[in-house]
Amino acid sequence: MKENRLLIHDLQPGFAQNGNFDEIVEDIGTIKNCIGCFTCWIKTPMECVLKDSYEHMAEKLAACDELTIVSKCTYGGPSAYVKNVLDRSIPYMHPDFVIKNGEMHHKQRFPQHIAMKVIFYGDGLSETEKETAEEWSEAMAVNFDAAAVETTFCRDVVEVCQMLSEQGIPQDTICDEEQKKACLPLNRQEEGTMALISGSPKKKYSTSAKMLEELKSFLSKDQAVTELRFSDNGLAENHLQALAKAETFVISFPLYVDSIPSHLLRCLTEIDTYFAEQSCTKSVYAIINCGFYEGEQAKAAMKMVENWCVRCGFTFRGGLGVGAGGMWHSIKDVPPGHGPKKDYGKHLSELAEKMEQQEDYGCVFTTVNFPRFAYKMAGESGWKQAAKKNGITL
Repeated sequence: MKENRLLIHDLQPGFAQNGNFDEIVEDIGTIKNCIGCFTCWIKTPMECVLKDSYEHMAEKLAACDELTIVSKCTYGGPSAYVKNVLDRSIPYMHPDFVIKNGEMHHKQRFPQHIAMKVIFYGDGLSETEKETAEEWSEAMAVNFDAAAVETTFCRDVVEVCQMLSEQGIPQDTICDEEQKKACLPLNRQEEGTMALISGSPKKKYSTSAKMLEELKSFLSKDQAVTELRFSDNGLAENHLQALAKAETFVISFPLYVDSIPSHLLRCLTEIDTYFAEQSCTKSVYAIINCGFYEGEQAKAAMKMVENWCVRCGFTFRGGLGVGAGGMWHSIKDVPPGHGPKKDYGKHLSELAEKMEQQEDYGCVFTTVNFPRFAYKMAGESGWKQAAKKNGITL
């Protein structure tokens, strides 16, 4: 039986039309960002609620035997466009949980195990970026229950074509998904100002925003704070000017497909461009919340933030990876340091102290003081109840 081959890429549209692929997903300028609503699990299974020609990504994955991903390597992960496609592909997985290799992951809907190939391109990639990219590919393959994953690196599109046995595709077909902005003049940095950045797409019930709120409770009252929310593609000029003034960045975001959410990735690349060729001293910390139980599953995303700092010329000071982020709405009134937030509160207090001193914190990973089996049962019960209200049986 002929195998079905699916290609997801961020090169110029039409790049691989003559290739040996049955389905090609490419940037036609219509994709919307995943908004974390989970409607694709509890109301319209296998179909995203956002209608833009990418709502059937789960069906495309279900139909393929081999998945090939071609992407610009961006801080040790995929480009914003490819990441966006993968973020929109979560209905391919079932919301229920299973334990794989000692970690929590989503249950698979389908019996097949896709063979996965990831081809990254980019000139001047550091060894750290390559290592992070390989780590991300392996983690994603586990989540997608792939049979195997093969990760390779190319300098440019010509090598990509050779890898795919394509011919005659000029190098200028690389599609840079980020429009370069003119570098605006930098305002004077205000000593001690801390920018608290929520990178969640959610405007309500955001765990990332809640964790920043909890962090503030550990900061001294005279700490100057600027609060920003990056929930859309691209940044407003006032966002960039606020960042120019700040001395410290604290970026809080949810883990999406083992990485940075696509909209936030676009914002980070814009910041990279904005501060290009500038000599700016910035200390950066990250708080990453993971819906799975183990905070350690945020390791690759934490490394991507560090790689971004290197590219920007900032100083990465470390961060906190927190598991069981799905609990935060139900325990929102529990203060850090108590009950299921006991260990989390201890780490958050230590992190706040390091931030105010602009000292290295390192990368710390934690979870709730709550049994994993109970978190799994509660999560699955919640999915089933929500689906039942919509007449859906999981």
